[in-house]
Formats: sequence, C-alpha cells, structure tokens
Amino acid sequence: MIKVLIIGAGPTGLTLAIELARRGIEIRIVDKLLPRPKYESRAIGTHARTMEIFERLGVLDEMLANGLRWSGFNLHARGRQIGKLQFDQIDSKYNFALILPQAETERILREKLRSFGTAVETETELVELSQTENYVEAALRDKFGKTEKIETIFAIGCDGARSATRKMLDLEFVGKRLQGSYLIDCEVDWQQKSLVEGNTFLAQGWRLIIGQLPENRYRVVVNMPHDDARMKNETPTLPAMQKFVDEFGLKMRLHHLSWASAFYLSVRRARQMRVGRVFLAGDAAHNVCPNAGQGMNAGIHDAVNLAEKLAGFLQNNHDSLELYERERLPVIKKLLSASERMENLMTLENSFAAGLRDFALPFVTKSKYLQKKIGNQIAGLNAININ
Repeated sequence: MIKVLIIGAGPTGLTLAIELARRGIEIRIVDKLLPRPKYESRAIGTHARTMEIFERLGVLDEMLANGLRWSGFNLHARGRQIGKLQFDQIDSKYNFALILPQAETERILREKLRSFGTAVETETELVELSQTENYVEAALRDKFGKTEKIETIFAIGCDGARSATRKMLDLEFVGKRLQGSYLIDCEVDWQQKSLVEGNTFLAQGWRLIIGQLPENRYRVVVNMPHDDARMKNETPTLPAMQKFVDEFGLKMRLHHLSWASAFYLSVRRARQMRVGRVFLAGDAAHNVCPNAGQGMNAGIHDAVNLAEKLAGFLQNNHDSLELYERERLPVIKKLLSASERMENLMTLENSFAAGLRDFALPFVTKSKYLQKKIGNQIAGLNAININ
C-alpha cells in the first residue's frame, strides 16, 4: 500500500508531490495526459508567495532565468492610460509578477520531482474510487487499456476543473458563469509605441488585455458578456482577434499565432475539499477568474498547506487533517468573491457606471496604501504562510 496517490500533474499536483517526496513520503502521481506542449502557455502569472515557495523547493532560479518580470499592470480607457497597478509596494523581495508559461513551470517542477526518484505516470487515468475507514481503493487505467487496482492511505484530486475525482465523490461544484473570453498567444508588429508588461483596455461592457510574454510574444485576450452575439463557442482566429484590437484603436498587427482558446470565466468551488481520505486541491476544488492570475497560485498554496497536514499525520501521527479545509475554504471563498467583483468592475455594461469607474481608477492607483493592499492580496501574502 502506498501512502499518497496524486491524480493530476499540473502545478498543484507537482508541487504537492515534491513537498511530500522531499519529506520521504512514498507517492504515486498520475495524469491522463502527456506533458503539456511548450506553446500551450495557459496560466502564466506566478506571484510573490508562490515564488517564495518555489525558492524553498530549489526551482525558482531556473524559472526566473526563463521568465519575464512585470513591475505592474497598466490601465487604459477612453484612448489614454489612466493608471498603473504597481507591484513594488508588495511586502516581499519578489515585488513583481513572474511571467512564465505553465508548460515551462510544469517542466521545471517535473524535473525537480525526478530528482527525488519519482516520475509522473502519464496517460494514466483514474476510473474508479472507493474508500473504507482505513484506506482508499483506486482503479487506474493506462494508455493500453489495462486497469490496475491499488490501495493508498490517501488520494488527492488535483485533476482540474473537470475533475474526475470530484465527480466520483459526487461533490457539487457551486458558483456561476461570468464573461466569455477569447485568448490567443501570438507575435505582434507595432505601428505605434510597443506595449510592455500587462495592459488592460476598458470599454463599456467589454475589455481587451494585452500582456507581454517571454520570447517576444504577446497574449491577447478579449472579455465580454457571455450572451454577447460576438461570443461564440469556437476557437478564435487571428483575423477575429485583429478586428477586436482594431476596435480599440491600437496600431498593431497580430501574426504567427501559437495557441488559442475560447472559454467562459467562472467562479466555482466544491462545497467540500475533503471526503474521508480523499482531498481536492487546485482547480478540482475551485475555479477563479484569471484576471489577476491567481488560480494557479491558489492551487499551489493548497498543495503546500495539504502537504504539511499529510506529512504530520503520516510521519508524526499528528492528526491536523481537518485543518486543511478549515484553513483553505475561507481563503478560497474570499478569493472567489474578490475575483467576481473585479471581473464585473472591468466589464461594466452601464455607461454611467463605466464612466465612474474610469474616473475613479486614476485616484485608486495613486494611493500607496491601496496599491500595497491590492498588491499584497494579488501576491497571496495574506493567503498562506510558509515555514
């Protein structure tokens, strides 16, 4: 019988695996997919508390060497820049946002995990799950269709928003759908002064985000009401995204698309993060709007918190497992609420309310107190402590 089975090898599952492996705890980690291709960037923002965690794990230097640093996020409305959310007030030596594609983050974490003698079992999925008072029984199916039944003391679902683990636990995923979103990563030719770091362009009812990526690429995102006629359930094309950019009056030509996605922003969470000996972490437990890049970071914070509780139980017979949900759920509820408020603020459909927003934001971003408060919240400094 193994000690811990981890289902899902994204940043959350990999961080949990490393935290347990470095403590000498026997684990298996499986994922139904192959490693993510480099071009599939997905989550790109790593914030201060997460960087402190990665520093402790010995992986941060490589991430910093391969990533890009944003000192803040620029706000634009009505044809001009109206403010900038600065990260230099954050209470951490990592007072910036590290921009690194999720595929690279996962690659570095997988290599660290291998240094402890453990590798991800890819193309292996969870197909059955049951538990007794003393252990969990899981059925795993590999790419050849062979099914293996194993026993484990604990099982952790880190298998994303469509989590098979959560569904097998029959846990409701409560919340709501918000805006629709089109996203592409591409190269840009500028016919104006090039934009650097992160930028959001506000308009009535929708917004455009343009973010600088490593290797001279850019992320371009459009958010709009999910019932907008322009929002279709199809992958965006370069011409379609170029049209949106042109509507904002930006003189830039998009080309060489490397990745594209269409999805709906949502704020959802499982009502519980634990059922007996099975736990949920990361996107399997909660979905956060990506407007401040906090989703991946919150999952990594789940992993660190849970690893401490599992290690205490398995190595020292110290049962604090109930504290995982008690400590993390209030943080997640607060994060989801703030995420929803921010997304709704950025896409106000009422013209008067949008005008008030555009008038107030310059004053908000000039306040050092508010800059620090908002920055610390985004950085996750109030969400988790690390030893």
